[in-house]
Amino acid sequence: MSNIEFKMTSPSDVAAAIPLMHSSGPYSFDYVFCDSYQAQGTDYLAKAFVESDIEFSHQHHLGLYLEGELVALGSIKTSAQNAGFMVAAVKSFFEHYSFLTALGVLWRGFRTEAVICPPNKQAAVLCNLGVEQSHRGLGLGSKLITALEERARTFGYTTVELDVAANNPKAKALYERLGYQDKHVKTSELRSKFGFVPSHTRMTKSLPTV
Repeated sequence: MSNIEFKMTSPSDVAAAIPLMHSSGPYSFDYVFCDSYQAQGTDYLAKAFVESDIEFSHQHHLGLYLEGELVALGSIKTSAQNAGFMVAAVKSFFEHYSFLTALGVLWRGFRTEAVICPPNKQAAVLCNLGVEQSHRGLGLGSKLITALEERARTFGYTTVELDVAANNPKAKALYERLGYQDKHVKTSELRSKFGFVPSHTRMTKSLPTV
């Protein structure tokens, strides 16, 4: 497949990026970010994407562009970013939600992190992996993950991890084909009127030495 380019996303990608990001965990995103209407999760992500520092920012997402069109994206999280991401998240929540609603978003976010755990020092975590629906089945997901693995290697990591929801067996099968193995399972019964957090499996992979 020709004319594939990898580069960091920009604020101008917001319209294409948000459906991709949301598709990586739609029920969990809606559980955390929706308080009064169903589209509130994607509305918030669109605001966060054009900001700086927060983990949902364009600054942290690698895009796969096919013929100049953003069709897939993903990001890498490391333990060194945990504190900064938390500070940025608190600031962003209270800017975009009312005070009481922001407290609810924070609470649901903390509860979700017990299922989809923050990175530890030993591994970089691949997250927010999404491929545009009409371009699935073309191997773009594998290419994106390989590019993110190489990016993790440049950060000095030899182990990468990711989380996959129990209700996404196709993704899990892809990760297994790419060499990821189960590390642990976190069960979940978190649910709201807008979304829920499925049980998740943390998967891990050792990168080959060069």
